[in-house]
Amino acid sequence: MKQLSEFQNEEGVIVVAKLLQPIARIVSTMKEAGKKPKGKPVEFLSQVLSDSPKDIIEIFAILSETPVEEYKCSAATLLMDTVKLASDKEFMSLFGLQSQTPTSSGSASASTGDDQE
Repeated sequence: MKQLSEFQNEEGVIVVAKLLQPIARIVSTMKEAGKKPKGKPVEFLSQVLSDSPKDIIEIFAILSETPVEEYKCSAATLLMDTVKLASDKEFMSLFGLQSQTPTSSGSASASTGDDQE
């Protein structure tokens, strides 16, 4: 799945055109429920998955460059795509949210002490 910023020029125009409908439906659903996007992106996306599952799956399909009717997912791929989407600064800013970058589990280049003479 690509991040929004990876779609350039005409490809970007096409992706935005495809994204407008599911995004508008998500916003409409939230307004009807009296909700506003808030909290961390993962919390927001969790709510969207609960309230608008077809729309978020359509977004995942679009960003994966797969026709919606051909897009298949499992709980594992949904989880991975949700984390990726939560870290997409440009996408999250559409809802007034900042991206949530997954935390690092440590540096692979950390000194082990073996380099001492």
